[in-house]
Amino acid sequence: MSFDQPAGAPEVPSAVDLSADGTLVAVAWWNYANGRAARLELVDLLFGFPLASESILPAAGGRQNLPVAARLSDDGRRAAFALWGNGADDEIRVLEAGAPGPVLTIATEGSARSLAFDATGTRIAVAAKSVHAQVFGADGELLLYDTGERDLQLTSTPSVGGAIEASARVAGATSGWFLAGPLAQSPLLFPGSTNPLLLERGSIRVVPAAADASGRIDLVLPVPQNPALVGLQIHLQAAFPIPAGLEFSPGVVSPFLMP
Repeated sequence: MSFDQPAGAPEVPSAVDLSADGTLVAVAWWNYANGRAARLELVDLLFGFPLASESILPAAGGRQNLPVAARLSDDGRRAAFALWGNGADDEIRVLEAGAPGPVLTIATEGSARSLAFDATGTRIAVAAKSVHAQVFGADGELLLYDTGERDLQLTSTPSVGGAIEASARVAGATSGWFLAGPLAQSPLLFPGSTNPLLLERGSIRVVPAAADASGRIDLVLPVPQNPALVGLQIHLQAAFPIPAGLEFSPGVVSPFLMP
């Protein structure tokens, strides 16, 4: 199967990513005639039509805006793109199937050079130059962005002598628990629960927490000042009481303790 740009359009594909099952593709088209326009697409290959798309028009006086990276989330629902930037539009663009426009855009100081997208489509790592790609410069930066959509996430870097800090949220919750322990060999699904317990039931440490008005609970778990703990991996899951029983966060966070 193949697909081309519209007839007569001076475009070439400059970045592409294929889903694990081969049914979805994220593709970025660059307008080589003006160098400043681009078109981004998330395409269903089975039916041959775009699930999401965005056209970036040439900015007056802008520089070349070459798309340099395209990445899909594991479920193929989102596609992230990195571009050089034209001085008017953000360099990082995230499309979602069915959404009328980008669900997230991020401006970098200079041209984006590469990006990585996590499995859930909620965290992006970006390598960017400090100036535009067409401008000489020897500086750059590595940036990490989080959309804040995950039900459970770390809020700081855990360190020995510091603390493990995390937050979890379920709308309408008044209380909850953070669970710490080893990963379970076989996840356990409780009656009435949507998601399974992902930690070993007999080895869990439970930390209760009160929820705020949004249903968010926060964890601040002190870590002893013990050098032997450096590199230790901690697994956390959240749980909330619901009328049917317990609601567990769909995933865990598994940070390593830093010095």
